Amino acid sequence: MSCPAGQVCTPATGICRCTASPDSCAAADPAKRCDAVSGYCVSPCAGVTCGAGEACDPGSGTCSCTPTSCPSGYLCNAQQRCECAAETDQQLCSRLSKQCGSFTGFDNCGLSRTVSCGSCAAPQLCEQNACVAPPAPGNDACGGAIALSFSGGAVSVTGDTTYATNSGTSLNCLGTGKDVVYSFALSEPRNVDITLDMAAGVHAVVHLRSACDDRDTEVGCSDAAGSASLHFDALEPGTYYLWVDSYGSAWGEYTLTVRQTVVNSICSGAIAISAETTVAGSTFDATNDFGSGAPSAACANGFYGLDGKDVVYSYTPASDGVFRVRLSPVPTFDAALWIMPAPCDGAAARCGALDDDGSKGAPEELLIAGLAGQTYFIVIDAWSPTEAGGFTLAIDSPANDACDGAIPVLQKGVALKASTAGAANDYNRASASSACSRNWPGPDVVFAYVPTTADTFTVSITNVEAGFDVAVLATTGGCGDSATCAGSRDSYIGGRDETLSITTPTPNTTYFIVVDGYTAGDAGAFTIRVD
Repeated sequence: MSCPAGQVCTPATGICRCTASPDSCAAADPAKRCDAVSGYCVSPCAGVTCGAGEACDPGSGTCSCTPTSCPSGYLCNAQQRCECAAETDQQLCSRLSKQCGSFTGFDNCGLSRTVSCGSCAAPQLCEQNACVAPPAPGNDACGGAIALSFSGGAVSVTGDTTYATNSGTSLNCLGTGKDVVYSFALSEPRNVDITLDMAAGVHAVVHLRSACDDRDTEVGCSDAAGSASLHFDALEPGTYYLWVDSYGSAWGEYTLTVRQTVVNSICSGAIAISAETTVAGSTFDATNDFGSGAPSAACANGFYGLDGKDVVYSYTPASDGVFRVRLSPVPTFDAALWIMPAPCDGAAARCGALDDDGSKGAPEELLIAGLAGQTYFIVIDAWSPTEAGGFTLAIDSPANDACDGAIPVLQKGVALKASTAGAANDYNRASASSACSRNWPGPDVVFAYVPTTADTFTVSITNVEAGFDVAVLATTGGCGDSATCAGSRDSYIGGRDETLSITTPTPNTTYFIVVDGYTAGDAGAFTIRVD
């Protein structure tokens, strides 16, 4: 029996078979291999199934690929087999429509992967792997109005109206852009300044209402390209709603600044007070309107710079006479007190009197020979720009019933109306002062005059009230037992004027001038003048 090349007859079966080892088929034909199962000589690629893009190598009987033979999405690896080409993280994000953030999913090769899809462009937010516009600001409408918190009388906030809605429109400025709302409350009248600065190209609109949802309660509005401002003098107490708005279809970032100052920080807002009155106040929320670097500097000089915050009061005497202004600052406040007759500011302003002890908490006091109907502006100030604080201010009649309260305001040629009515009898022969050997039991008041030269000065008591027998004496060295009599005068006639001349006085010495009454019942009004 003849067998094909590479096969031999098996005696037991009489069947032609090849041998696998050594391979009898390869020995007979290098292109053949022995199939151990069938016993036939076969081609090496027989029964071999290759993947897409792969071909069987007749020499080795193995599948292989070339760099360009694999189908789309596959690549020929180092083992020359086509395998799945894994997509990049960004390709995976794009295929599954994931715009941002991280997620876990199956890629194109069926593998589970956790990938990052990046972040969103500002100001968008990433929510569930999608970039979305940010929500409207919390103060987009009245229900979320943000209460402004003032520090030192001012507050500045920034924001962006890009994602706000058009919740309200100004009554008079017609702001139709996107808007946000703030609020602030006043417990007392205040001067208020509001400035709104918007992004370039945005027409700013700012409006103020007393009821947030009611445009008819608008108390003011302003619109301008880029920056809009509002000013209110003595804005009444209450809660106000401030709208940051714009005109047309432009909106964007903004800076809102609000300043509030006490009404009496300037002359036009001076608070009028009356005699025998005490008021409480503070300079914390005031501005520096009077001082070396301020618009008006009536009492400021090289030493008294008066560059602190200041507030203004006014007082108008109903009659001629001396009035006293007393300032009591809190212990931490080094205050200054000064007074000027009207006008209060401008080139015509003039300083009337100034008192600054230079110590924190030190009281300040001024005595002024007032004229009926003349308005006097009283300024609570400070020498230092960093000084501010609370205080009480009082106006009363001076306690010149005795020497220690003597009015030190007499100057030559200045007439002063006064009265002994209501005063005590401090000086007579039985009292501590008997220097002039007088026994005048009437009520008495005391003035002080300091001559600067040795020239004679004359004290004139005129316009004496009818029936009032006025008497006058002058001492040096005080009014007590150590006093020295400088002179005395009484004509013993009721209603008559008296004149007392002091010759060769001692310069720069205090002369106490006692205006008295001849009898216990003698008291009344008079005018005193030193010439």
